[in-house]
Amino acid sequence: MVKGGDLEVVPDNTFLNVLAGTKAVPRKEGMSLEVQPLEEMLSFSEGAYVGEMHQDLEAREVQQRFFMEGLNMFKVTTLGVTRVLLKIAENMDLDLVKRKHEDWWEAMFTKVTLWVPQKFPFRRHVWVKVWGIPIHVWDEHLFKKIGNLFGDFVDFDEETIARKRLDFSRIKVSTEKMVLINDVVELVVVGRVSAYGWWRREVFIGGEG
Repeated sequence: MVKGGDLEVVPDNTFLNVLAGTKAVPRKEGMSLEVQPLEEMLSFSEGAYVGEMHQDLEAREVQQRFFMEGLNMFKVTTLGVTRVLLKIAENMDLDLVKRKHEDWWEAMFTKVTLWVPQKFPFRRHVWVKVWGIPIHVWDEHLFKKIGNLFGDFVDFDEETIARKRLDFSRIKVSTEKMVLINDVVELVVVGRVSAYGWWRREVFIGGEG
């Protein structure tokens, strides 16, 4: 087991295995494919910039904000989560644009760097369902700890935080994991919850994509 605070993760097991009563099967090494870059896409991305935003916004909203700022020469494409691809005219001086719109630019982006294929980690947002959380620990603090086991906690849905249902919660995480999130976590509750001073429950994590 890998311990994480008062949570213990059971590796190499899945929610489906637990339901079926079967043992975990070790993961196989991934397959490999060798491909050639497309000239069309190299031309498209050459000279482009990757912008890391403060907020998770859709490309059309980012594009609209550029228009409202009077920066009509930018074309915005979503790259996932808080990252966008920025295309500008070849004769455009990006440093000059940033200086002239400094306050707006800093409010939009944490950083903007030239696109380089070798340094481009992919992230995605994924909703996960968590079954089996005990009522007496149903709390935002626990949801964040569970979310951070699989990436970075982002949010939870309205039914979860409003406690409109208590059979499962839905948690949104930002992660670099490309595999299906499907795990079992042993939750260890400490304090005056039983005659022994502690209480254990397995909770099941299932990704929704």
